[in-house]
Amino acid sequence: ALRFEVGSTLFNALNEVELEEVIFTVANLVNSGGRSVLGSLEGSRRLQLARLNLLAARRAVEQSAFNSAARYANAGVELLPNRRRWKDPSKELMLELSSISAEVAGSLSRRRDLERWCEEILCRNELTIYDKLRAYICLIDSMGKNDCPDQ
Repeated sequence: ALRFEVGSTLFNALNEVELEEVIFTVANLVNSGGRSVLGSLEGSRRLQLARLNLLAARRAVEQSAFNSAARYANAGVELLPNRRRWKDPSKELMLELSSISAEVAGSLSRRRDLERWCEEILCRNELTIYDKLRAYICLIDSMGKNDCPDQ
């Protein structure tokens, strides 16, 4: 709980530029709070921390730290309320976290994870074809990597 409090305090105190410099440290501290701490947070705070994990996941992808990106994206998803993940205000956040998760799974050659994340996106009727584009690209790319052009 102490690490979570330190991370939360830093997250609240730092401006955008400062946070960018220490994003991994802050995200790791916040995520170390565990399910009991994170589960007791109110909805708006959970959304803020999910966005923090999205920023960390994006930064990790930029640095080709795909395992870390997967952890941050998954942590972000876990912070979103189960039954409302695909509804506003968390819909766009869930789409971005899921898309990153699919892309990272592809980069790590984790076919099952890639398919699971793509299915999570593609089965959503409320999403547009444009929203689903990254998932389709991931699937097509994975077929090319596996030399399976007939699928």
